[in-house]
Amino acid sequence: MIEARRFRVLASASSTGISSVAQPLNFSSATTSGLELEVKGRATELMPVLLADAKTLNLRASINFYRSRVAALPGPDNRLDGQQPWSTTLGFDNRFVSLPLNVGGSMSLNPPYDTQLTLDQLQRRSRTRTLDLFGQWIFRPGLSMRLAASSGVQPFGPPNGQTATLLANGDFTRIDRQTKPQFNLSLDMRL
Repeated sequence: MIEARRFRVLASASSTGISSVAQPLNFSSATTSGLELEVKGRATELMPVLLADAKTLNLRASINFYRSRVAALPGPDNRLDGQQPWSTTLGFDNRFVSLPLNVGGSMSLNPPYDTQLTLDQLQRRSRTRTLDLFGQWIFRPGLSMRLAASSGVQPFGPPNGQTATLLANGDFTRIDRQTKPQFNLSLDMRL
């Protein structure tokens, strides 16, 4: 069993107005389950008819299903906070034979979903998508340069998207996260 949380709002008045803070509290038990499926391997083995000549291409894919139920909250969206119903990732890596170059990438997708946080509070999250690409030039064993690009992710925080918290009285808050593509160039030297 897992402890589920609710939020206690603490309010204080000052000369600048009223401020409040939401403080999480454990208030119920929850059950959770999941199924994670992953396949990865050489493209020639996974798709021999379509990619028979792609001897240096590796593919990977995963799909994950999650379910949780908080005992003290009505369904159907009485899941644990932050637990999406499913997620999927697709990716590839390729090493070129004629060049000292490796390239790869991955794409992740999470669906939009609602979470009943308390009897009076519903959280609505938007779909999120992330894309990561890289190229690595190998000068010699132990010395390489890597260029990476990411879209839809933040270095410290959740992915791009929208989170809205809706209250039973009609009040709401909304947070939009949007970052520009990020690029990283690194030199790897092994001594």
